[in-house]
Amino acid sequence: MNDERPLSPAAAERRARATRRFRTEAVALREVWRESVLRQRPSWTGGWWTAAVDSLTRAIAETRDPQPACVRLGRARAAAGVGIDDTVADLSALYRALPEGEPPDHLLEVLVGAWTEVTLVPEHTAPCVEALPRLRDVDELQVVLKEIARHAQLTGTPLGNRHVLLVADLTAVPPPTRCAGTSPKPTDEQPTEYDVSAPPDLSAVLEQPVLGVELATRFRTAFPAGEPIIRLWPGGYVVLTDASAELVGRTASLRRGLAEIGLATARLWYEDFPDDVPAAQALYQRLIRN
Repeated sequence: MNDERPLSPAAAERRARATRRFRTEAVALREVWRESVLRQRPSWTGGWWTAAVDSLTRAIAETRDPQPACVRLGRARAAAGVGIDDTVADLSALYRALPEGEPPDHLLEVLVGAWTEVTLVPEHTAPCVEALPRLRDVDELQVVLKEIARHAQLTGTPLGNRHVLLVADLTAVPPPTRCAGTSPKPTDEQPTEYDVSAPPDLSAVLEQPVLGVELATRFRTAFPAGEPIIRLWPGGYVVLTDASAELVGRTASLRRGLAEIGLATARLWYEDFPDDVPAAQALYQRLIRN
């Protein structure tokens, strides 16, 4: 039963006028925003609009908090593969059409945070062990590794023949063996345990939002196809990617990118996909040991 009282004709008319006014203002703001962006980036003509755009212009027109819409915009731009500089420039173009002239710092922070979150941890889709799955967080990694192992046992075709895990430890000095970039697949030798404790100041630096954006940019530049990039611990990441001839080059690109932001000592290595459930569990525990 609907307990909402019916509006009087006068109240209904006032609501309709307000709705039309807000919609008109939001549409006008959207068009000004779009023209400003496309003057600078004509290539966005067919891909600039997203539902988050209308959410943001409506929030501004109705004088509501635009922060939730900025979060949606950051996520949408990251999911579409838009870089962080273009994402920030996009929001700035909108605010140049407003009295503020530029977006408030807190909106830039939530925009960048949402972009970083999606870039480092792509949105989850239905599990699929025939191809690389999309993951939301490290806990889901354990489930997917077990699914992959069960699939390998049932079919006798381990995914390790086609895919590999690239592990990045940003807090450790690279070991003399098992370094990524020398072979597209690891050998049968089990990885040696290394001391991966980080100096206190480096641990703090790795938690800074600005570095998070830099990391996301470097990882996605090296792996632009939307591969899952999961944060294992502060400074530890794993990428689920193809064991292709391009892997060495992509890993070298990531290493160069990390060096550019002061992480030249990062340790990178490969792990095979597990071929049975105990191996999956052992691999997961080794990956999250920090």
